[in-house]
Amino acid sequence: MSRMRGKIRKLATRLGILLTGAWLLAGCAGLSDTMAPEDPIDVRRSAIATELLIEAARVGRLDMVEVALSHGAEPDAGEPETGRTALMLAARGGFPQVIEALSASHANLDAVDAEGWTALMHAAARDRRTALLPLLAAGADLDMREARYGYTALMVAAMLGNVDAAATLLDRGADVDETTSGGTTPLILAAASSSHRAPVAVAELIVRGADVNDSRGDGFTPVMAAAAAGNVTSLNLLLGRGADPAARTLAGFDALGLAAGLGQAEAVAVLIDAGVDPDAPQSPQGDTPLMLAASRGHMDVVATLLRHGADPAVQRVDGATAIDLAQASGEFAVAALLGASH
Repeated sequence: MSRMRGKIRKLATRLGILLTGAWLLAGCAGLSDTMAPEDPIDVRRSAIATELLIEAARVGRLDMVEVALSHGAEPDAGEPETGRTALMLAARGGFPQVIEALSASHANLDAVDAEGWTALMHAAARDRRTALLPLLAAGADLDMREARYGYTALMVAAMLGNVDAAATLLDRGADVDETTSGGTTPLILAAASSSHRAPVAVAELIVRGADVNDSRGDGFTPVMAAAAAGNVTSLNLLLGRGADPAARTLAGFDALGLAAGLGQAEAVAVLIDAGVDPDAPQSPQGDTPLMLAASRGHMDVVATLLRHGADPAVQRVDGATAIDLAQASGEFAVAALLGASH
């Protein structure tokens, strides 16, 4: 932060020196009246002011933001590498007064950076309610989507477990069941989140009316997202609100198969306790959750499945058992455990 302050002081000094020199060259007359719009000094002044604006917005220096704007700073100029504008930087930092000053100077509220993100998305990603409120009050578009995945600000907040941001966006009219082109919802993103705050975000979305069984185009549900990620608290929240534990993707997987294949032992136990068949085939080939776990060497999942009644003698269409698959994958310790369970 001290380095940023030093940079701001240097830029302000350079701007002051330039303005003083220009004033002297103009013979102490009104500079704006005696110099052409494209005068080199005027252009240089604008460039320095714009650089000052970006650095001042980054650290929330309202006084320097106002100085920069009053001396011709371009409010929508972005950082060279990221394309982030002063408004985006202020949103990331959560500086409401800077946001208001930039809005009053007609900064583009919905400008996008090199990643296709808007200021609203940056505020949501940092859980900056203090930035979201002035942006929304000024008219920032809730429905703007980033370029890569088509996420909205609400989806960004949900994905990161940012509850305050999600609640603020929902309060201002964001659609709790909005989807990407592939059908991903905020609830699916929250359920899959690795954030320790994700269960609270899941609970917030459920309370706000999110459909716990709404699926992507491929049939992937919030329960599957939570199970695959091993988010047991979120999984229990979803099941407690009536989510279907046995729903299947178009490819034939249920949440138990996904959890088993990905080594999520706790989620496996929760799903079986919720009534999911531990021997239900997960593919046309007849792979069971036990086979998926065994072939990948997930010893703890194999043990959990066996404790919950999974049958190691079940055969795939080609006749292979979980033991065969474990041996073929070089998972001999898993094969021994399965053999001992007969």
